[in-house]
Amino acid sequence: MVLARINTGRSWGGRSQCMTCRHTLAWYDLIPLMSFVFLGGKCRYCRARVGLWYVLLELLTLVWVVLVWVVVGWGTSFMILSLTGGALLLLSFYDARHMIIPDQILLVLTILTLVGILLTGGSMPIYGSLTGIASWSNRFIALVGIPFPFLVMWLVTKGRTMGFGDIKLMAWMGLSLGIVAGIESLLMAVWMGGLFSIIILTLRLLTKTSLITSPRLKHILHQSHIPFGPFLVIGYMTNVLGLHFLGILF
Repeated sequence: MVLARINTGRSWGGRSQCMTCRHTLAWYDLIPLMSFVFLGGKCRYCRARVGLWYVLLELLTLVWVVLVWVVVGWGTSFMILSLTGGALLLLSFYDARHMIIPDQILLVLTILTLVGILLTGGSMPIYGSLTGIASWSNRFIALVGIPFPFLVMWLVTKGRTMGFGDIKLMAWMGLSLGIVAGIESLLMAVWMGGLFSIIILTLRLLTKTSLITSPRLKHILHQSHIPFGPFLVIGYMTNVLGLHFLGILF
């Protein structure tokens, strides 16, 4: 619902509607995952196809919540990290579709992080072992230091190489993870983003041959920009789940 309404001018209140026929949807049309499957991915009323991103977002959120429960168990940490992951997935999908990282989502992430640190005293697994002044100084240094090189690059190139939203997301990652885990997540994001870019460039070259003939796929491959936000989110999430970057940092 948020993904469909944020920054569109639509009210956040009121019942959900089909994006095609505008028919008000019943509660049984909105059961996560199940409604999509039972309706065959189509609107019950006009039979228009429902975007695949709806069910994909729901599925990834479910997977995230289950994995967090496996890692940290029930409790405050579980609640904070579940909500944080939901916001990050929403941010990723929005950035992938619109090449923008909404400030509203970054604000929610910041509030969740501060609440999590205050409620747990910095004892959540994601927040490291530092507590008190040492913890806050570590986070402040990471908040400023992690995005700083990219801020300089953004200023020098006048925003042509990276969006400012990515830099703000890096700053939040520094606040949430601290120096070591923040750098580790950033490195993972850079490597994955680089690998993905190489794959896309290779596929672009293949569009000039007979191996790729789909006009839609060619259009997607030749889009000039690749969002970096989703890779930052993957770096963050894998770090939370204990999947460290090639064992280099831990």
